[in-house]
Amino acid sequence: MLFHNVVKIIICYKVTYSGFVRMKGAAYCYLFYFLLHSPYVFATDPIDKKYSLISGISDVQLNLPTFKDGSHHYYHELLQQSLSQAGHHVTIRETPHQPQTRTIQDLIDSRISLYWLICTAERDQLFTPIKIKLTEGMIGRRVLLIPQNQQKIYNSITTLNEFRQLNVVGVFGTNWFDAEVWKHNRLLFIIKNGDWREIYRPLAENNRGIDYFSRGIIEILAEHKLHPYLDIEQRLLFEYDNDFCFYLSDAASRYQKVIEHSLKLAESSGLKASLIKKYWGNDLEALNVNSRITLKLESPASLMSAEH
Repeated sequence: MLFHNVVKIIICYKVTYSGFVRMKGAAYCYLFYFLLHSPYVFATDPIDKKYSLISGISDVQLNLPTFKDGSHHYYHELLQQSLSQAGHHVTIRETPHQPQTRTIQDLIDSRISLYWLICTAERDQLFTPIKIKLTEGMIGRRVLLIPQNQQKIYNSITTLNEFRQLNVVGVFGTNWFDAEVWKHNRLLFIIKNGDWREIYRPLAENNRGIDYFSRGIIEILAEHKLHPYLDIEQRLLFEYDNDFCFYLSDAASRYQKVIEHSLKLAESSGLKASLIKKYWGNDLEALNVNSRITLKLESPASLMSAEH
């Protein structure tokens, strides 16, 4: 930075205050004009200001989906704060709750600007991806919602093969990456068409051919509060390697580098970590994640996003 170079010159030549004020007129005027008017001198983060100028994008306007269970709040705040920290003015317009299938169609049609989804090679081709992991892999760590009084079924399970031999049936939404992981690992499941948020009641009835619903450790406690007629399975933790990332619509693809840069700054500044702690910091302890039996699941390589 030019300002820093000027400081170094002053120090190197041991310019005293009295000597400084006797500098020749032109140099004196230039130096103080620079100090007063440079956007880098008083900026809290000169690199961010410089990037904002280079990108040519100061205002970021986003149409973002919302959901009745509040699962969108972390992603909205992450975008708002990371973009603001990077020197951008952010306007977020929230769209009302819709089933996930319609939300994805809105992304295809550019009615929303972006959506957070499990990273896959297919989605990388369909949308503009931002290859920043959003949950530090926690969405790939899964705990089961089960009907009440069914914990005994799982109490003796210690391996994936033993779980497989139970012949219990899971349930997933349409086009979920989880379904491909379950298929790859030879686990039984069915697909719920339409709004996946209608899964809970049929699961609770325990007579609809489904035995459990696999949820991320950052999702299950909030969902259990909304559906207390289900139980959280107490012993097992399923784990596969993948994460959510942001996918941009065609109309919002111009924001790719801006958002990517802002998210990287959020990682290096600790902003992202603080938001993860704010929203999910107590979940790991409440779920006893470290004491659970971990059942590792292989992710199908052909479906994985190139950088995940």
